[in-house]
Amino acid sequence: MKRLAGWLLLLLLLAAPLAAEDAEKTEDPTLEAWAALQTAREDAQALKDAFSGMFQKMKTEEGKEAARAVFREVYSQAGNMVFAKETVFRQAFAASDWSKWEGEEHAGMLLDGLDITAQEAIESDPKLSVKAWELLIKKFPDSGKAAYARSTWLPIALPATGELDLALERLLELHKQVPDQDKPGLRVAIGDVYCVLGDFEKARGEFQGALDDVKAAGELEKYDRRKSVQRYAQLRLDLIGKPAPEVDSKTWIGGEAKKLSDLKGTVVVLDYWATW
Repeated sequence: MKRLAGWLLLLLLLAAPLAAEDAEKTEDPTLEAWAALQTAREDAQALKDAFSGMFQKMKTEEGKEAARAVFREVYSQAGNMVFAKETVFRQAFAASDWSKWEGEEHAGMLLDGLDITAQEAIESDPKLSVKAWELLIKKFPDSGKAAYARSTWLPIALPATGELDLALERLLELHKQVPDQDKPGLRVAIGDVYCVLGDFEKARGEFQGALDDVKAAGELEKYDRRKSVQRYAQLRLDLIGKPAPEVDSKTWIGGEAKKLSDLKGTVVVLDYWATW
């Protein structure tokens, strides 16, 4: 345990100067923030590496549990360190002129900046999110982040802008561009937009098409994302155009418990949440 206490002291000594260390000052706040973020990422990784082998060195269960506690503290401090610098960088990058960051010397910063900005804005400002994702795809078309933007992020952000006709047009384009494993998910997203537009027949066609695509793929591996797409598409087919199923919750917050059918004729917003 003395050794463990020494490691914990080392953690505190390491974390304080690393977290406080400022990157070399430059004339541009975005470049300063980017340099600081890179330093924080390197320091955070160094902290994790320094304590990653602690658990294996402990011989007793008490020692192992204490090692876990220290590592959790390390992981938390490292994450907080990076998050703080990432927030500063995101704000500086979002406010900057993105056209300035041309050339190989700024490629990493531009890719990260667009990715971080788009993810942060997807709920608060979906149009900004779409703008960032589209520029990322244009500038880095073969990157993994661009592939994820096409298959996952844009299908969320585009309808959220409220410009449904434009969203539908772009989603149909993306469906042609993504690999076969991502096509069923795009078809579900397209079907959702048709639902909002009130074209239930076309929506059914997309949902059924997604199911057909999954079936044509044959046996899927355990973590293939098409398995979840299959469930979502089938659920939509089962419910689309039909009366909402009864919701008869026994737990009601802020009022008297009611059945969903008791609220017929009024606007009802259902907020589903989960923890994992």
